[in-house]
Parts: sequence; structure tokens; C-alpha cells
Amino acid sequence: LADIRFVPMLERQISSLLYFKGYDVRDEEEWPHICRWLAAWEARPSYAATKSDHYTHSRSLPPQLSGGCSVEDTPEREAAAARIDSLSAGNCSSPWREPGWDRSAPHA
Repeated sequence: LADIRFVPMLERQISSLLYFKGYDVRDEEEWPHICRWLAAWEARPSYAATKSDHYTHSRSLPPQLSGGCSVEDTPEREAAAARIDSLSAGNCSSPWREPGWDRSAPHA
């Protein structure tokens, strides 16, 4: 039950940390347990049907956190932000794929 309540917030934090700080919580070498936990969630059709994406979360969480989201000026952050920005609705042909979507059901 705790996992059900926690995974949506962690999903938003992962996106914001990647977009604004360049910090990749989905780095399997640094965070293997978290990555396995997320992979288990992503294998569940019920979660895959409700999972959101980095693009959406990087725009929705900062206003929720108020002034707590400052942008880091690093090459890692700039590269991550560029990959996430390439996922915008106007650019569905982006070659980059967000982790977790390869295991989930197709989305319309």
C-alpha cells in the first residue's frame, strides 16, 4: 500500500531532478534497487496505463514545489533537458525514449 502512494511522487521527482539538475535517479549502477522497483511497477499493466512522462512532469511539478526548483547550469542538465524537450507533442519522431516506456503498453 505504501508503494501505491509513493510511486506517483517519486515519478514526478525523478523527472524534475533529471530536467532541472541533470541528476539521473534511473542510473542502474548508482541506484540498482530503485531501478528494479520501478521496472517491477512498469511491468504492471495497471501502472503502465496511468504512468506519466518526463515532459509532463517537468512542467507540472515545479509550480507545485513553488520556488524550490532552480536550474543547475551543467552539461548533464542541459543534455537531459534537451532530450526531454524533444518529447514535446510537436516532435513525436524523437529518437530518444524515456526509460520505462519500452515495457509499457502502447499509448494513444
